[in-house]
Amino acid sequence: MKDSDRLIYEKAYQIYTKDGASKVYDYANKLGLDYKYCDPCEADTPVISQTTCLVCGSENPTDLQEA
Repeated sequence: MKDSDRLIYEKAYQIYTKDGASKVYDYANKLGLDYKYCDPCEADTPVISQTTCLVCGSENPTDLQEA
């Protein structure tokens, strides 16, 4: 994961633990991130590095599918 993506992920984690998943979506939308379907979340979620779910942290590229 790139350093810039790591910073985004760390900020999203802080947001998630404080305010929940909906605020992570708000944060991702402000950044203009792409969404993909995440099996563990059972939803379209924002992603970084094309393989990492910003909500649950899943890094398995087979778990993430084009939305």
